[in-house]
Amino acid sequence: MPDPVVRPFESRDRDHVVHILRRVFDDPRGWNAPDNAIARKLKMQDGLFFVSEFEEQIVGTVMAGFDGVRGWIYSLAIVPEFRRRGYASQLMNFAEGVLRDRGCKKLNLQVRSSNDSVVQFYQKLGFEVENRVSMGKLLSPHSGTSDSIPFEVAHLAIGDDIFLTEIRPTDKPAFLEYLNDSDVFFRNLLQMPYPYHESDADSWIEINLEHQRSGDALTNFAIRDNEDLLIGCCGFKDCVAGHRAEIGYWLATPYWGRGLMTRVVGRMCEYGFEKLRLKRISAHVLAGNTASERVLRKNAFQQEGILRSYYRKGEEFLDATVYSRLKSTSGNSRFSNP
Repeated sequence: MPDPVVRPFESRDRDHVVHILRRVFDDPRGWNAPDNAIARKLKMQDGLFFVSEFEEQIVGTVMAGFDGVRGWIYSLAIVPEFRRRGYASQLMNFAEGVLRDRGCKKLNLQVRSSNDSVVQFYQKLGFEVENRVSMGKLLSPHSGTSDSIPFEVAHLAIGDDIFLTEIRPTDKPAFLEYLNDSDVFFRNLLQMPYPYHESDADSWIEINLEHQRSGDALTNFAIRDNEDLLIGCCGFKDCVAGHRAEIGYWLATPYWGRGLMTRVVGRMCEYGFEKLRLKRISAHVLAGNTASERVLRKNAFQQEGILRSYYRKGEEFLDATVYSRLKSTSGNSRFSNP
């Protein structure tokens, strides 16, 4: 019988992994919901999310993390009917090897004290029960609903035809319609799955609702037409307030060719420099996405160089061109500092 293959998680694995996590873990809390956990993990782009595949079937998964000091293991799960075959140990050995190659010296994990069988499993792998007090704090209270979001609704006017607002639960049909229109966004954007499933929309919307509940300044915006309908998105990731962020965006294909995205990116740069006090805004553009490059150049972004084979999508390694724009030393602010 062939051995299972351990490999990095791919967007096509999402529904299978969600199903496995729901079967293995019984935790109804919103921040632990599989869709939300997967979306947050993918946002890190750290490559520490793995699956075990046997005869083209996903039978297990594990997430890992490394902050430069110690590593962590999360959400190790094996389909019940495939347990006791060494698959969990294989996943752990693979994750440990990747962390070791990155310079990780110590690995930690947490297990409920009442789960004796899982404690014994990890002990067989060399883990020891340490005399520590495990403490936790929820930074973003999660009610499980979108009611009573304590934040100031954003409305960034751009013109009579488009404006920017917060992302809303009612935007789900538009996400499903436009992101399934063709595979163009999958080809040009690193984290956009295709086909785009309901679970993808749910996860993305929930991530933004959680951020809105925190009361912090928004970093992701819906692009809306004059009828208040979502036609695209623009936002910042890896945002360090007062320093830097990377901008990303997409616009529904029926609205291409009108110069809308050029105006949106310009407005977002103003917002980033003034409201978030950014000093630098960068963008990574995959090879062949000339339309995105034009948008950036029209907004005073300068090309810095090419990251060769920097990104991985499935088995393909992709180059990316790096653009950046630094904060202007002149101009009047439309925003007040937070």
